[in-house]
Amino acid sequence: MPPFWKKSDSSLLAPGSMESEDSHVSSATVPSRKYAKYPPEVVSVDIIGYVKDSNNVRYSRDIGRSSKIGRFYVYQFGDTFCFNREGEFVGMTDNTCAVILEPSSEPTSCVYRTLEDNERVSALVPATNDEKCLPGQDHFMKFWSFGGILEDAHLDGYGWVYFEKSECVGQEMLPHGTGLARVNINEFGGICAYRVPGLLFNADEPRFGIFSSLDEGGHYYLWGHHGTDILLARVPHTGVQDRDAYEFWNGGDWVSDWHYAAPVMDHMQHGAIYKSRLFGPGQGTNYIFIGVNSWADSCVMMGVAAQREGPFEFTNLFEAQGIDQKEGYKYCIYPHPWAFKEEEGELMVTWSESWPGGVVAAKVKFEMSEGPAGAYH
Repeated sequence: MPPFWKKSDSSLLAPGSMESEDSHVSSATVPSRKYAKYPPEVVSVDIIGYVKDSNNVRYSRDIGRSSKIGRFYVYQFGDTFCFNREGEFVGMTDNTCAVILEPSSEPTSCVYRTLEDNERVSALVPATNDEKCLPGQDHFMKFWSFGGILEDAHLDGYGWVYFEKSECVGQEMLPHGTGLARVNINEFGGICAYRVPGLLFNADEPRFGIFSSLDEGGHYYLWGHHGTDILLARVPHTGVQDRDAYEFWNGGDWVSDWHYAAPVMDHMQHGAIYKSRLFGPGQGTNYIFIGVNSWADSCVMMGVAAQREGPFEFTNLFEAQGIDQKEGYKYCIYPHPWAFKEEEGELMVTWSESWPGGVVAAKVKFEMSEGPAGAYH
């Protein structure tokens, strides 16, 4: 598929600029390599296609957040409208997880390893029997996870996932709070989760771990919404199930009471924060956010910061486009830095179309420039 956006070759040099013979003198004496230029300049955006099922079953689904657990990369999806191999609708599952079999060669191809008897996809975070038997046809529990799976630091093939629990009654959705589940993936890519009893954070508390999450330095770092603000928590690997072990960033230090937490960003609806060397050393860009704001404008946003805690500096990269569902805003925008060569200025980004669409994947190419060698190791 041809790129829907590409920078003109004539714009790569500023008007009237010429490369002098002396421009290579420093590179001959100081080792250098290329990094993406900062502030970022997007050269092209190539639509790859949908994140698809390797068995050619067409699912309508959203989110499309990827994570690594064990030796596998996986995609997590939200509401998944399920069909059997004959194309018949067999039901909807509110949270699903598919394994990517060939991440280096087919990063948009994945498969569900766990199906019910009628080929409906099984939920990653399951409902209890009581939750499945709520009175009324339009009365049910919903479990969504946007923050990704965190690998267990000590046990291969295991991890944790934070999820938001909500009760749907007719057209109304009543939040219950944020829960935690233990995730396990086997050698064949079969993945399941077991809920930790109770909820870590109540409905009126921030949804830590739902917006984004990161494993670094013996802690899990957890971003979550509280109104339009996004707050940051952390917890030691060994204390993830202990509510009292969580600490919260207050703008200058870590405190034990979330009420004193300070926003690290605001008005961002979905996205992921990850550690990166895309822009090289010395730029204050160690942490990158790729996502979408809360204004429903379909813009792919990039934020960069020197530290996890921010402050983040934001740039509007481009407007996401649909494939089959061109109308409606695009949401659930996520980066997948494992898919392409970051050292060559490449990044895969996905976004969700409006129903009955799917998750669209694109290859983004950034303008490169020279920088000191050695940052990639």
